[in-house]
Amino acid sequence: MGGVRSHSIIVHSISSCAAATASLARARQLLLEATSQNLDTVTAHLEQAIARLRELNESAAAGIVPASGELPALKREVALVTALLHHAGRFHLGWAAMLASSGPEYGLKGHLFPAPEPRRLTFDG
Repeated sequence: MGGVRSHSIIVHSISSCAAATASLARARQLLLEATSQNLDTVTAHLEQAIARLRELNESAAAGIVPASGELPALKREVALVTALLHHAGRFHLGWAAMLASSGPEYGLKGHLFPAPEPRRLTFDG
């Protein structure tokens, strides 16, 4: 019975490793076009990968790891995608701050409003 359980744990670990790898690959692909919508999607993929990584850490604690080099490689990939996501977020934050300080000529969707006519004051007397 123990052999069947061990086999099932190994299969689950391999499946977790594959799922984490797929989530991270999709996240990196989305970060090539780091729109604000993609950043939200990348966050979900990163969360999935981290959950699978936790499962793999638990398997490793039980002495069952799919392959010796896969766990450290996944940890590095999670760190890389996290850093890319952080930097993409900082990029968007910088653009938002710049647009916010540029004046009222930008609409909510980033479209430029026509500049208002200059006003003149005249004093008689």
